[in-house]
Amino acid sequence: MKEWLRKLSNERIAIYWIAVLVLTLASFIRFSSINSMDRAVTNLQEKIHKRQQILENYARQAHEIPDSQFISFEDFPEDMVIYRYLDDTLQSWVNRLPIANEEVFYFPYGYRLQHVGVENVSNTPLAYAFYSALANGNPEEEQYLSLGTGWYIVKMYISGKMLIVTALLIQTDYPTENSLLRNQINPNILSNKRLSIVPVTFDESYVIHGKDGGVLFSVLKDLPQSGERSGSVLRLTALIFVVLSLFAQLKKTKKIRDFFLLIGGLITVGVFAMYLSNKMQSDLPLFSPTLYADFELFSSLADLLIVNLLITLIITALFLMRKTLALIVKKSKGLKKRLFTALFILIPLLLLPYIHISLRSVILNSNVVLELYRVDEITFYSLLVYLSYALLFVALLFSLQLLRPLSKKTRKISFLKTRHLIIYIICISFYTFFVVSFYGLKKEDNRNRVWSNKLSTERDLNLELQLKTIEKQIISDSKLRLLVNAFGGEDLVHSQLSENYFWNILQRYDMEIRICREYTTLQIDPDAPPVLCNSFFQNEVTRYGSPLYESSQFFFMNNYKGRVRYLGIFEYPAIGESGLVRLFIELNSKFIKETIGYPSELLSHSQIDNFSLPYLYSYGKYVNGRLVVSSGDYSYPIVSKKYDNEGYYNVRSDGYLHFVSRVTPETVIVLSRKERGIFPYFVSLSYIVLFYFLIIFGLVHRRRERNVLKKLPKNTFRWKISMLLLSSLVFALLFMGTGSVWFSINYFNENTKIQLEEKMSSVQSTLSLFSQYVSRYNDSRFNNIQLQQAMNRLSSTAGIDINLYSSAGFLIRTTQPEIFDRSILGKRMDDRAYIEIVKNNKKEFVHKEKIAGVEYNSLYAPLYNQDGALIAIVNIPYFSQWANMRSNASNIIATIINIYILLLLAAVFGGIALSNSISKPLAEIGKKMELLDISERPEHIDYQNNDELGILVSAYNKMVDDLEESTKRLTESEREQAWREMARQIAHEIKNPLTPMRLSIQHLVRMKRQGVPDWPDKFDALANTLIEQIDILSETAEEFSSYSRFYSEELSMVELNTLIREQMFLFNTRDDIQLKFNSEIAVAEINTRKTQLTRVLVNLLSNAVQAIPNQESGKIYVSLTMEENYYQINVEDSGAGVPENLTNRLFKPNFTTKTGGTGLGLAICRSIIEQSNGKISYMRSELLGGAKFSVKLPISDESISV
Repeated sequence: MKEWLRKLSNERIAIYWIAVLVLTLASFIRFSSINSMDRAVTNLQEKIHKRQQILENYARQAHEIPDSQFISFEDFPEDMVIYRYLDDTLQSWVNRLPIANEEVFYFPYGYRLQHVGVENVSNTPLAYAFYSALANGNPEEEQYLSLGTGWYIVKMYISGKMLIVTALLIQTDYPTENSLLRNQINPNILSNKRLSIVPVTFDESYVIHGKDGGVLFSVLKDLPQSGERSGSVLRLTALIFVVLSLFAQLKKTKKIRDFFLLIGGLITVGVFAMYLSNKMQSDLPLFSPTLYADFELFSSLADLLIVNLLITLIITALFLMRKTLALIVKKSKGLKKRLFTALFILIPLLLLPYIHISLRSVILNSNVVLELYRVDEITFYSLLVYLSYALLFVALLFSLQLLRPLSKKTRKISFLKTRHLIIYIICISFYTFFVVSFYGLKKEDNRNRVWSNKLSTERDLNLELQLKTIEKQIISDSKLRLLVNAFGGEDLVHSQLSENYFWNILQRYDMEIRICREYTTLQIDPDAPPVLCNSFFQNEVTRYGSPLYESSQFFFMNNYKGRVRYLGIFEYPAIGESGLVRLFIELNSKFIKETIGYPSELLSHSQIDNFSLPYLYSYGKYVNGRLVVSSGDYSYPIVSKKYDNEGYYNVRSDGYLHFVSRVTPETVIVLSRKERGIFPYFVSLSYIVLFYFLIIFGLVHRRRERNVLKKLPKNTFRWKISMLLLSSLVFALLFMGTGSVWFSINYFNENTKIQLEEKMSSVQSTLSLFSQYVSRYNDSRFNNIQLQQAMNRLSSTAGIDINLYSSAGFLIRTTQPEIFDRSILGKRMDDRAYIEIVKNNKKEFVHKEKIAGVEYNSLYAPLYNQDGALIAIVNIPYFSQWANMRSNASNIIATIINIYILLLLAAVFGGIALSNSISKPLAEIGKKMELLDISERPEHIDYQNNDELGILVSAYNKMVDDLEESTKRLTESEREQAWREMARQIAHEIKNPLTPMRLSIQHLVRMKRQGVPDWPDKFDALANTLIEQIDILSETAEEFSSYSRFYSEELSMVELNTLIREQMFLFNTRDDIQLKFNSEIAVAEINTRKTQLTRVLVNLLSNAVQAIPNQESGKIYVSLTMEENYYQINVEDSGAGVPENLTNRLFKPNFTTKTGGTGLGLAICRSIIEQSNGKISYMRSELLGGAKFSVKLPISDESISV
């Protein structure tokens, strides 16, 4: 397996280019073929049939349930609805349809299904479906109908007097979409393909049939844009593989040609990627200007990320070529060297301002949240931004590292060392933290300035649209005309207007009316005389009014009183007298507090002042120095003495930060939020440090970490203790977190139930006043405008929404009519609540319900009359305060995460400290035993505790004392033996030449005594022999002296190519031997002892020459290479080499394979090389077949350091 992976790694460049080719070709292929579309449609149809079959099974069970029993099923699917009618009356139901009228057997002439949004008795969609099926001759016909805000497959089953209506949701169809209201296909039938369901069309669409074979709807094919997007994604992926292949090629060769090829390729890839990004602007927010745009820099966040990545890759390529570039700079002279130096210095100088400017741009011009303490608002895009800048900081680190070879001072500094790297990460973390915090506050300041302008706008556009419709009805209302002319009829007019026209507006506005005849007066100021009614209102319109549109009867009154004000003027002919009677309708806004009722996203209108502030902010509006409107937690002063400055500015007081804007000379808008303490900023800083640490350390030390992980002592005692402590803490924190969440949920649910019960008690006690004396819900004494007003008051004061259902479960009154008018929710109450309240006579019932996919608590309680008869059912929907929940959740999450991180870090360091305290004596024992040198005095371990480890340490100290004593005796004995052996060896080496010298002298003396005639001639020959033997003695003494002493020669810079060539020249004296030198390095300098290294080369070359016999053609090859941080010199010959059984004795003294010599040559060579922190080794030469000696010498600090 490993061999296969190694081969695959060697061929990765080819694999990358194959991937580029495949992805590029695939990007031009359309995947949404006819066959795949057919399969998707078939799959969709099969899923619908399965859902229909399930619903039909439930319908059959409903048919079997007795008429007197309310139908109910456990775990009934949410996307299905069943209504059961008995004698044309809805007897029971499971789930609800979002329609206002559930009548089946009443179908007036002229009904149109598309009028489903109109609240009218003739709006009966189920009756339409029923009579349509009868007209087609099939009462159980499957029909695809729009019912309120959804499209359903409707099917009816008739059996005697029983009618069962079933409906299966296919897709939602809300009039508007937002964060809650989303139009989508039922996920239970949704196919993997992007399908669009429409009413039946037969042009280029697929028709879906029901389980019974009826035509239901059509499915459109995929839009072409989807294929384009898929193609662009594939092309972007292909570009990634292009970059990988170029980097793999550069890493393999490290040639200048491939470097420039990579730079050109990166620039081309970057330009093409930005082109693809612009084409995908409408597909994803990442490519869209709506997420981020700064047209002075980038048009989308994707463009910014591409440029950041491109810069990182270019600088990384420079970093990979740092050694080659450093050599080029070092060899360059004059202007060329200065240009290279300036270029290396310019890279970080340009990168620093780019990082600052682009980061500031992202903070100020995007919707991406970078303040990490806002945990609930952090998105995937936030992580992308931080990741891109982490890569830029890695590039900055590499660019600083490239400055090292420029001078001797910078060579001593390496930013990649762990200590320097930690300092660097801390510095960039603080920089990022301060930039994000500073510009985040500036962004908040700019945003609040815009919000202030919005809040100063006092028009309610949604109300104006309603008034445009209402005024036409008021003008044509003949009953209202009579009431206006009746003396003392103001209360009747108010009731008529409230009940028929403004009933859904009065929750947000106070209405006052004035009926003015020609001489009617008003007392405006108690200290001033009365004024004419008509003149007063005409003067108000002149000063402050502007019509909603041309010839409108309603006017917007811009009088800066802090409330949205509208005035309507209607003229009627006076009855029984001359002149006109004018009706003045004045609407003044209430400030709507945040409620725990239906979320505002479900409603069609905005909040008062056309703006909804985030939950963190309080809001105050001052007009002419006095507070007129306020909301939120902060208590604003009535008089704005501290808000008297002009323009826009900030004020800190009472623990709040106030953003004050004087919009007009009369109006001041104040936005306030609590000042942030140090904890949120500590959260952000800790996250940034942790994130940068993981990314930068992971990238810079990636290769080193692989070796570290392999060498981790996973079976050591300390490792086991640390892992035990860490795992125990992790599990403890997990259980603690789970328990906290469980407790919080239970506490919240209990608190919610208590709040609901308190509010329901207040609502019941108030509404019971209306029900106690009536016998049915439609009694005018109960169901009247006063009941609605009471509900509105309760809703406003308690901050809740209230629904009132009849005893049959149908909606009577509500404080939030828009929810039902827009068919977001049906007017039938929840079936489970109906069973518990009506059938099981529960005092109250709380359970979970859903609206638009949002789950909420809903409380039901009955209203009885004085005889105990059920009149109505009150319902309070409880959505809680989403903003506060989100705020609390984010704070809790942030706190838990930070506590978890701090505890985890404490556990790591504490575990390490504890494990060290336990294992340090053991580790020290092991270390001292490993480093134990019998030639030196062993050290004791200092451990004072009287425990098990203390006993072990004492035993160790006693052992080393005994060992020291034994060592002394052994050393003395070995020293004596060594001297004896040395004396024997020296005697042997000296005796060898002395014996022939003695014999030669004796022979000469004998010749002289015998009077040999030519003895003087023999003397000269004998003298030469004696001199030769004396030289041998001198050489022997020098060999022993060289082996026994350390080297006192000074270090100096040596260029290896020159030194090797000089020595090879001295040995190039034999015609039968070919000497060859090959070097892969132009300049190879080391700091060493030149004489001693020369001796090594001479010894190796001499051995190589002597290994080749005379009269035989031989070869000696010398090569110089570089491996990581070493230069390697290889000396190879074509001789016989060293026998395998002798290689283990090769570098020991007194060993030789030659007939002469002392056997100290290679031993001396090893001593010299090891003194230089190098290595020498022997192996069989694969090239020449003889011996091969390899010498590795470390590259010195004074040479090239990058």
